[in-house]
Amino acid sequence: MVGLALAVSRRRAAAASRGAMAVISEAKLASYHFHLHNAATLLARLGRTDAPPDPLAVLQRQARDEANRLRAVFGKVEDRHRRRLHQSTDLQQTLARVVADYPQVPIRLRASLAAGVELPTPILSALTTAVTALLDNAQRHSEAEEVVVYAEAAGGRWEVSVADDGVGFDEHTTPFREGLRVRVLDNAARHGITVTIDSHAGQGTVVSLSGRIRPNQESR
Repeated sequence: MVGLALAVSRRRAAAASRGAMAVISEAKLASYHFHLHNAATLLARLGRTDAPPDPLAVLQRQARDEANRLRAVFGKVEDRHRRRLHQSTDLQQTLARVVADYPQVPIRLRASLAAGVELPTPILSALTTAVTALLDNAQRHSEAEEVVVYAEAAGGRWEVSVADDGVGFDEHTTPFREGLRVRVLDNAARHGITVTIDSHAGQGTVVSLSGRIRPNQESR
């Protein structure tokens, strides 16, 4: 009974944590939408050919201010991604930094078999984007209690998988969300990264990404 009560307590705590982070994520998304809406409105008004000179000068000043705000908001995202790439091209270290950005998600990183494997910056960038998208998805939609990020390099290839024990989905009948389709599948395809998805309703999801290791990318 004590064990059951403890398990229930942990589930409730995890659910509360996910709920709190969802509120934070929604707040960030609302902020992005606010800035984009403002920018789009200003562009539409500036594009009108019948705008009188005086209001046009005001709109131009507002447009400059909004452009600066947009650079500040979205520049933070780019800077974080750029810092990851400039720190190291080591696969294990890169995954460790990505996982560190999700302290609210119960993630286990198992990447010791990929230590010392260095990937080209374009490949690493695409992989980072994909893993980030998968962790975003696990955080927001999967209701997972545990996520495992696994990486290894063997037989001239590297492989990274993200597995969760969440709600899963029927991959044959459920359309992929935009984040999974664009940030994972399309992005990986452009860089020659192979993606496999294994998911079943109520049984969690495993997404694996893999690619070829060039001779100078072997573990050091």
